[in-house]
Amino acid sequence: MNPFINRMNYTEQEIHQNFAGNLAFLRLTRTPPLSQKALARLLNLSCYAINHYESGGTMPSAYALYRISIYFGIPMETLLTTDLQTKGKEN
Repeated sequence: MNPFINRMNYTEQEIHQNFAGNLAFLRLTRTPPLSQKALARLLNLSCYAINHYESGGTMPSAYALYRISIYFGIPMETLLTTDLQTKGKEN
């Protein structure tokens, strides 16, 4: 079976929830934890944008998602489709 087809079974709501949770999780599990303001400065985004991404109110542009992915060293697909907090507890 084609693994790409399995990955297409996510709803838009699941993707929003995964990304929102993952961004907050990654930001807060840094040592030391980053504030939304600090992350916004590092990524050249607004605090408002980070807040809305984490609350699930909006999704980032492709460029912002790319920058977030590069900063945390996590593939964009993983940020959108995997609950990193749950995955971390399983390992």
